[in-house]
Amino acid sequence: MEARAAEAKRGTQQADARMRGQSAKGLGLTDPAGARSLQDVKLAPLLLVLALLVGCVATGSHVMIGQARTPTDPSQVVVYDVAPAHYTAIAHVAADSGATWLLSDTAQADEAMRQLKVEAAKVGANGLIEVNLPKRNDIHQVQVATAIAVWVQ
Repeated sequence: MEARAAEAKRGTQQADARMRGQSAKGLGLTDPAGARSLQDVKLAPLLLVLALLVGCVATGSHVMIGQARTPTDPSQVVVYDVAPAHYTAIAHVAADSGATWLLSDTAQADEAMRQLKVEAAKVGANGLIEVNLPKRNDIHQVQVATAIAVWVQ
């Protein structure tokens, strides 16, 4: 009889908690497995930081204007201030530094240029001409760069 009374009381407490917007876990009316939710709460800030960092990833793109070649090594892509005498245009390339407030303007420009070289290497270029690296967009905190990826003979 006492067991039925205790079960009825627990059911009443749970119903009262639902009416007040509280959970049964918050009242300690669940089994110890409910303690796992505390670990989930501790992980929430870490997951938020990871989500923000993923949103900060640099990206690149290209539009083909010539014949693609075998991909090259990005470290071998040369940036030319003046177009060389003999080259073949391969693609218009664009890249950005990724949206982040953690990097200085110089670091963001360096990241955009690094990503530009990666994009050029994907299409088989060994050079970049007509590089455009305008002032950073302060609204979105992104440094954007564009250029023409070329093969220099």
